[in-house]
Amino acid sequence: VNSNTTWSVSDNQSWISVSGADNNGNDSQVNVTVTSNSSTTSSRSGTVTISGGGLTRTVSISQGRADPPTTLSVSPTSLSFDADGGTKSFEVNSNTTWSVSDNQSWISVSGADN
Repeated sequence: VNSNTTWSVSDNQSWISVSGADNNGNDSQVNVTVTSNSSTTSSRSGTVTISGGGLTRTVSISQGRADPPTTLSVSPTSLSFDADGGTKSFEVNSNTTWSVSDNQSWISVSGADN
């Protein structure tokens, strides 16, 4: 903040806090701290306002949403084959990179695209 008058600083959201402001004169640094945004669906915004000598200036504050929780599901969760063998499929739904493997020499997996 550069000013030749006494000034004040405020914020308009409970998740924003300001510190370090000495409210007096030139070259003062204001620190802005925001709490964690746990929402996985929406970002948020607010404003820090500096007022002094009949003037008002604002700093826009924005914060992105949290990453959604990692998900991984398969359907169906079991496959049964008769003695002749064959091919069956299952579906993978995920919001992250995944891999597929088997643990028996008589099983082979193909078509896995993650």
